[in-house]
Amino acid sequence: MLEIIDLTIKIKKNLVITERFSCSIKDSSLLSILGPSGVGKSTFLKALAGFHAIDSGSVRFEGDELSALSVDKRPIVYM
Repeated sequence: MLEIIDLTIKIKKNLVITERFSCSIKDSSLLSILGPSGVGKSTFLKALAGFHAIDSGSVRFEGDELSALSVDKRPIVYM
């Protein structure tokens, strides 16, 4: 299971992409992230994969914290 807990992501110090966003995604589930161009969908996914900084909150996979792991150690792929 992927757990996102109180996740806040900002760009340019004051532009908030997500603020205290939380969700749990069970194994074999499908999640869609929808929105108009430029609202932060790709930035959100890049943050989960480790390519963009997370300002606060945590991301856990199977109970293990991912926030401190380097990109190559995370079980998340961004293409």
